[in-house]
Amino acid sequence: MGLPSDETSTIGPIPASLPSRPLDFIAADHVRERRLCEALDRIAETRTADPTVIDEMLAHVRDDLGRHIEDEEQDLFPLLRRRCAPEDDIDLILGRLDREHTKGKSAIARLVDDLTRLAEPGATVDDAIADRLRSFAHDCRQHLAIENGAILPLARVRLTAADLADLGKRMAARRRDR
Repeated sequence: MGLPSDETSTIGPIPASLPSRPLDFIAADHVRERRLCEALDRIAETRTADPTVIDEMLAHVRDDLGRHIEDEEQDLFPLLRRRCAPEDDIDLILGRLDREHTKGKSAIARLVDDLTRLAEPGATVDDAIADRLRSFAHDCRQHLAIENGAILPLARVRLTAADLADLGKRMAARRRDR
């Protein structure tokens, strides 16, 4: 699933029509996370950081990424635990994703620190920052591969229309509350 192109944006907005389709919304958020990873790799490679791009990345990481994790941990994952069949091995898959989320939250905090530093005038991308940016992007892509390859397909098969309606309402409320 692609997102509309916005030549002035690195990550891009979520299309306004998606909140009523929560699994498509999550998939679109995954596209945005991949764009974040691409931008992080570009910064690590070129050792340059455009302040406008950094500001957009910071806004995404501080606001959207946290809500996305809450969508999964508070709503999607519990729904899947209730609806999946034993052969889906959902506890094994979600156990791994839960551990990655726990590890990822500290990595997100470090990423915010690094991006904040890079937003300062005259900031440079040193080896340590470049390595952390690459590492974050790598780990994020690995995580997204599991979510896109296993979680979203299972959700599309196992969740009921009522589950999806409730999920959409809770996701929309989470975004209104901030």
